[in-house]
Amino acid sequence: LTDTVSLRGRWKRLFWRTGMTYNFEPLGGVDEYRASVDYQPSTRLSGQIAVEHVPDRDFTETRLSGTWIDDKFRLTPFVELDSDDELYAGANLRFGLVDDPGAGGPYMTGKSLINKGIVSAFVFLDKNGNLVFDDGDEPLKDVVVESLTITRRAVTDESGRAVIDDLPSYRATDIAIDKATLPDAFMVVAYEGASIFP
Repeated sequence: LTDTVSLRGRWKRLFWRTGMTYNFEPLGGVDEYRASVDYQPSTRLSGQIAVEHVPDRDFTETRLSGTWIDDKFRLTPFVELDSDDELYAGANLRFGLVDDPGAGGPYMTGKSLINKGIVSAFVFLDKNGNLVFDDGDEPLKDVVVESLTITRRAVTDESGRAVIDDLPSYRATDIAIDKATLPDAFMVVAYEGASIFP
């Protein structure tokens, strides 16, 4: 029989946790002690120091790492040192590629995409009113596209495209344009939006 005890807390920009795993049978005792402190000076940068100790083997491992979060990737360099005087260093680079046929190819993101839904929207001024982007029509930038029931928003770029990501899977939502963000107050939305089930 094995169990785990942990404590955690926060003070300003520091988050700490400590814990241990112990067993009751056959001999009883602590299998592992662990402690870590995370520091996040900004939404894009964080650092961590973590220590684990296994008393049966008299083995300790210390890991120092940092994470930089970019819009296109997440980079985590690290250094590990253990009580056997073995030193490890490396870096993890994590990103996702999303195929967006309307944008002419995939785009990179630093966000986790596992079990998440993504919506791509294209907003344009339809000068001839045929509901198709063709000659003479122009993409609209800085228009907010939003998921109404899940409360996610994205702003269109120069090409009129916006991507709303981090939508929970299997939860219906309505996607619409925030009319207050259209560049002209007299513009009328030709397509009121859509209800999707990511």
